[in-house]
Amino acid sequence: AQKARLKLNSGLDGRFKKGHKSNNLFKKGERNSIETEFKKGNKPHNWCPIGTERIKADGYVYVKIKDEQGKKYAHKINWKQKHIIIWEEAYGPVPEGSCLIFLDNNKLNVSIDNLACITLAERLIMCKKHLIYNDPKLTRIGMVIARLYATTYEKQKVKKL
Repeated sequence: AQKARLKLNSGLDGRFKKGHKSNNLFKKGERNSIETEFKKGNKPHNWCPIGTERIKADGYVYVKIKDEQGKKYAHKINWKQKHIIIWEEAYGPVPEGSCLIFLDNNKLNVSIDNLACITLAERLIMCKKHLIYNDPKLTRIGMVIARLYATTYEKQKVKKL
């Protein structure tokens, strides 16, 4: 900036000249870089077998269900939330426009008795009105209240049309 203010020119423009040799002489697959590449069939140090459970930063328990490697979003294909797996074994897939909630608000308690399926509209109302409690009985009452609000909003929406 000072050089520009004083209108000084050093002759250096910071660009590579034609024919410039880079510091990284080797490209992938060339000699001397082959020793550092992964060999086919090698597994990375953080690989784990199918059925492994882990708790991610979002607080949910994830289970490894596949072992797809080398795909762009392999982590989304390979891992699934445990409570969704338990729900699907008991009742089938979660319907479109619905989600699962934990009745005692504990993401680590993944028993089928602690799960409930509600619509996204009901979930929104429950979050806005603070109707999710640590007590499963109170949360069930909150679900009824949210369902009442959701149907009221739907009826009002139909009347306006």
